[in-house]
Amino acid sequence: MLNTIIGSKSIPINAPMTCIDPEQAIAVFEKALKKTPSDAVLTSKVGNAYIKMHNFNKAVSYYEASLKNIDNSVLKCELAQLYTKLQKFDQAERILLQSLVNKQNDDVENNLELLRDNVSYCRILVKVYLKTKRYHEAIETLEKTRKYQTIIVKKVIVNEPDSLANEKETLANILHQLAKEVINVDNQMSPKAEIFYKEAVENCPNTALGVTSRMVFISRAD
Repeated sequence: MLNTIIGSKSIPINAPMTCIDPEQAIAVFEKALKKTPSDAVLTSKVGNAYIKMHNFNKAVSYYEASLKNIDNSVLKCELAQLYTKLQKFDQAERILLQSLVNKQNDDVENNLELLRDNVSYCRILVKVYLKTKRYHEAIETLEKTRKYQTIIVKKVIVNEPDSLANEKETLANILHQLAKEVINVDNQMSPKAEIFYKEAVENCPNTALGVTSRMVFISRAD
């Protein structure tokens, strides 16, 4: 385990942020980054340390500078989430739209990593659209997210069966939110919303989310 000396203490670089002061953490991680400058995990730790210190402008600058040298989906998501938190919605949207993989469908649909990245980008983008009251764009983006996550579920059945339950729960969450936003726009339970609620239940019939979707569907239908 790689340690860094801070004062008289030896601190492991994988120590939880709760164990060390953020300023000390930055010193630890940046020292380690000198040896592995393209390490996205360490870069994320530095960015999160700045956020914990409420030094948001420094965090933004750090993420932006790092992304010029490191192409990493986690860092892009963290920067987009930070922009959203700071209500800099245009910047968040810019990062996310630039990050979305818009290659030929076959290229994306055959790559689980790209699919998962796109789902992550889309889910943050939905938050941006909802916060800026762009409800139709939020629904369109949720429908894209549903498409990507549906493909993921089909793929993991063969490639990653152990992750199937988690991926189906993610899909159910997306469907539940999609149904809710459609109802908010239509101001009623529409056939489209019914389909989304039913699909959510089908993916997680015995979970709290599945039960909630079923109850909402029944109450709205009445």
